[in-house]
Amino acid sequence: MEGVDCFYWSRRPGGVDVWDPSNDPTTIRIITGLVECVWPDAEDRAWEVFRSFPLPAPRVRLQPEDAGIVNLPTYLSLTRPPEAFHHLEALPDGRILEVVAEPIALEVDWGDGTVSSHLPDQARPYPYGGVTHPYRTRTCPHEERATTSGGPCHPTVEAYRIVATLIWQGHWRTNPTGPYQPLDTIGRTSSIDYPIDEIQGVLVNP
Repeated sequence: MEGVDCFYWSRRPGGVDVWDPSNDPTTIRIITGLVECVWPDAEDRAWEVFRSFPLPAPRVRLQPEDAGIVNLPTYLSLTRPPEAFHHLEALPDGRILEVVAEPIALEVDWGDGTVSSHLPDQARPYPYGGVTHPYRTRTCPHEERATTSGGPCHPTVEAYRIVATLIWQGHWRTNPTGPYQPLDTIGRTSSIDYPIDEIQGVLVNP
């Protein structure tokens, strides 16, 4: 109960021994003068901490940078590898709550109906990255739409909207040597518009 003096019952020694009759006046003064603290349980508190982490959305880079090329893979990489978050705090009953959050997946909607899922460390630049996608249809610039009906370029799309979502997994524990308990996941999303061009061969007479 933030900002309000309150009392709580603890199984750990160190407070007022309510079983000692000599402490009766103190016990009566506490329970009649203060409200009882309402503390969330450890998992509820872990959720609060997990949701309070400044989990970043992915900052992405595309190669080729300005526009993709039909039938050649576009590489998506993260400009900064995401780092895990870690938090320790003492609970009212004396236990130490540990909460961690780490990125476990990168989901990419490439904007043409294709969705793929990857490990975050696969999102590296060309030629080492594993987050790639080949586009099959060139996007259609606005000035071409009046003269195009699905042949040379896409009849309605000027650029594909690529949406990248970084999935964060939370875990918690109160036993420093025990196993972590899973929380749910939280996604953080960013997007970028990406046109697709093509390379055409032209026969040149010698």
